[in-house]
Parts: sequence; structure tokens; C-alpha cells
Amino acid sequence: MLLFEADIAWNAIKGWVLNQYLNQKELLVYDVKATNKAFIESIVPSNNDDVSYNKLLRCCSINNLFRLIDQKRFEEIREILRDYIWEAIEKDNILGISFLFNFDDFITKNKFKVFNLEKILKDLFQNRFGFPIDCCCLYPSSIDVLEFAELVDLHNGYQIFDKYQQLRLKHHLYTKQTMGRDYKETEIENSQKSFGLDDSLPHVARRAFSDSNSPFYFCKGEEVIGVVKNLANFYKQLKEVPLDVFCFHCYRMSRSNLAGKSISPSPRSDIALWIEYSLGDTELAHRIFNTIRYSLGDGLKTLESASKFTQLTIKSSVLELIKSRIRIYEKNL
Repeated sequence: MLLFEADIAWNAIKGWVLNQYLNQKELLVYDVKATNKAFIESIVPSNNDDVSYNKLLRCCSINNLFRLIDQKRFEEIREILRDYIWEAIEKDNILGISFLFNFDDFITKNKFKVFNLEKILKDLFQNRFGFPIDCCCLYPSSIDVLEFAELVDLHNGYQIFDKYQQLRLKHHLYTKQTMGRDYKETEIENSQKSFGLDDSLPHVARRAFSDSNSPFYFCKGEEVIGVVKNLANFYKQLKEVPLDVFCFHCYRMSRSNLAGKSISPSPRSDIALWIEYSLGDTELAHRIFNTIRYSLGDGLKTLESASKFTQLTIKSSVLELIKSRIRIYEKNL
């Protein structure tokens, strides 16, 4: 979370846009005005790269989301944002996605709407699964202290700038040690909590069995060896793919950014990303990702570097998690 004086909010956006662009991330700016795109485009220097900035940037009216909040269509908001994320994941030349929500003019007038949207954002951005997903929310530094306290609980950190655009205070809520316990233990406990404001099992089940989802492509090198759109077919295909294909899609390391610098190494799971951002099943995605991570332990960075026995064991565990979830879906349709 970033807090700014109202008259310099766009200065903050300028710095944020440049940083995200240099890291080759797709940018989505949610603001009340639809004309901000021309302003933001002027920030980025022209270049001859294959990646067109116009393809990276989207300016969206935040009022469209607030209308859905008024109608309590929370799941629709999540699906809109999930679709944006999955579209970015599918693009070969995109190495992440960043959302910027400018609440500068809204916190005093539409506090209820802002806080409901903030809760959806926290719910949606629990885990990146190896694909960089950032969410920044802008507020005036004159915000009420009680409102600030409520917002801090919905974010993993904040920065406060003075009127001269100097960073005065920076704080990250999560550290390696949390209440004397290992950070990873705390993280997995949080990831296993109930997610969702209205993510009912029947809704998730219908989506998981639907063929209207974005497809998952099983790839062996440059060759596509399978395409599926629902979880049942995904389970069948996953059972049949070669072990090296499973390992590649299951748990590998991330790539480099536009400037040729390595992104902070983090394990990526195409399987968890697809289940979360195409099917919308947060719980299953986290169960799979955490099962893989803790089965490998701290010594291995990728599943491909594990022994064949470990690979087969993890594949069996992942298949069992999916099979069990399908049974639960069938009972809730």
C-alpha cells in the first residue's frame, strides 16, 4: 500500500509505471478518469523493442468495479481480474502483471465500496505461484488513522511519502520470523484458511467442469502435446503426460526481465496458476503448490532436479488432490 498527498498522486503513478515497464510487466491502472492513458504513455521512453507499450498498458475506470460492489457481484470482480492475470500469463513476452488502484478521491466518499474491493484484492492475490503479480493501492497521506489501521491489515506493507515525494516511512508486515515461528509455517497456515467472499462450491464446481475456461497447454519443449479446458480432462491428461512434462509444468524457476536481469528466483507452477486464474479454485491451487513445495523441502529448487522417486511421489499426490476435489465438485453440483 502506498499513501500520498492528493496533489502528487500522479507523480507516484509515474514512478510506479516506469518501474513495472522496465520489468516487462503488463500494467493495469484503475482510476476514475478514462483519459489517463495518454498521460501514462508519455512517461515511458520510446524504443524499438518487440514489446509494444500500448499492449502492456490498460487504463480502466474504477467506477465499473464499484457498480459491481453495489450489486454485491463480488465473484464477477474476481473473474474480471483473474482473466486479466491469465491473459498476461499466456503471453510469452510478459513476465508479470501489476495492478494500480487509485483510491485517492474515494476513501472519504465511498469507504464501504473501497474496503469491500480491498478485501477482494487481498483474497485474490494470496499467492503468485511464480508469476509476478503486484497490486498497489494509492491513498492520500491525510487518511484517518483508524482507516489506515484497517487498510494495513489488508496489505503486506506500506510506504508513506511527504509532499516533496520523499519516502518518510516504509514498513513490511511479514518478516522471516513471525511470533517466534518460521515464516514458511505461518505462510502455509494463512494459505489454508478459507478464501473467498462468495466463492461457493457449486459456483467453483460449475466453472471447473465447464469448457469455457481458458485452455491449459501441455508442452514438451516447443511441441504442444495436449490441450484441456476443464479439470476432469486435465486430470486425465496429467496422468498420461511424460514425467518430464509434468515436472516442467509443476515446479520450475522463473525467467529474466526486459533488461536482461534475473527476477527474484521463485518457483513457478503452471498447474497452480491455471487452477487459480482460469478455473478460479484458490483452495485447490494452494493445496497443490504447498504439497509440491514441502515435499521437495529446502534443498531443491526445481522438481526436475529431484530423484525420479520423488517426482513420481509428487505426481501421485497432485493427482490424488485433483481427484478428491473432483469428487467434492460432483457432490455440490
